[in-house]
Amino acid sequence: MEVPKATEQTRRRLELLLAGDRPDAGRLLTRLKELRELERAPVFSLVLYMLAHLSMSEEQAEGLLVELLEHREHVGAELGRDPGLRVAAIDYLCNVRKLLRNPTIVELSQLENTERCAATDSLTGLYNRRYFDTAIEVEVRRSARYSLEASLLMLDLDAFKPVNDLYGHPFGDLVLRQAGSIIRRAVRESDLACRFGGEEFTVLLPETTRLGAFAVAERVRRAVEREFAHKPLEGRAVAMTVSGGVACYPHDGRDPHSLVERADRSLYLSKTAGRNRVSIYHSEQRRAVRYPVQGTARTRIARTEGVARDA
Repeated sequence: MEVPKATEQTRRRLELLLAGDRPDAGRLLTRLKELRELERAPVFSLVLYMLAHLSMSEEQAEGLLVELLEHREHVGAELGRDPGLRVAAIDYLCNVRKLLRNPTIVELSQLENTERCAATDSLTGLYNRRYFDTAIEVEVRRSARYSLEASLLMLDLDAFKPVNDLYGHPFGDLVLRQAGSIIRRAVRESDLACRFGGEEFTVLLPETTRLGAFAVAERVRRAVEREFAHKPLEGRAVAMTVSGGVACYPHDGRDPHSLVERADRSLYLSKTAGRNRVSIYHSEQRRAVRYPVQGTARTRIARTEGVARDA
């Protein structure tokens, strides 16, 4: 059964909407339509999946949810009390539409925790590659819809293999876990940090310019270098650093594949230039960051014989 594609932020918003079992039907439908427009995600499909583990198209799910809400109102009139959305859904899907035969009652929080575990890398606690592939597709569509910029940061631990070979895989796992923790703490809550594979990580940065992404990447790079230098693992001081590459939508690529490929090329440039640095993708593949400047500028000349001059 295919899970509808959406970001973690969208899923959390839907979880809050469904936390109360007796939402007002009109307000619920209105809010879901607003979320669909805002997030560009199949929110009705997600709601049906969260309620009954049913997988269907967005159009079918919207129609079925309307039917469920009408059935809830009808059952409530017969009983003289509101049965709640979940009870009405089970009755309608089992006895009226017969889409379910043996439904399993699961707490929404437990279901969401199960789904979250399936999207999480067990070693680092970051999102896994499968979730990243979904999230970047959703973010590119959203950025295209609202003419927003978004950036992708790719990170790779420097000289990880020698450390792994020298001290063994269990110690290498400690290094990866520590790196994942540092990355998670160094980025914003709205950013999506993932373990891409092996010792490589990605950070998806919504509504972030190229220079904004570079600033985040530098913060991560400095944090990794500093923390490994000052916090030995199992009594072993490991001088671990990280290299990074940045690509920005839509300037560097208009689809997920292009963004990943160009962020990876920038990462390769950082590696070949000496490691422990961040490079930004550009058709020129420049090594230095180019900052926009205003039309007028003031410079200060160094003191000469105790006198400072302005130019």
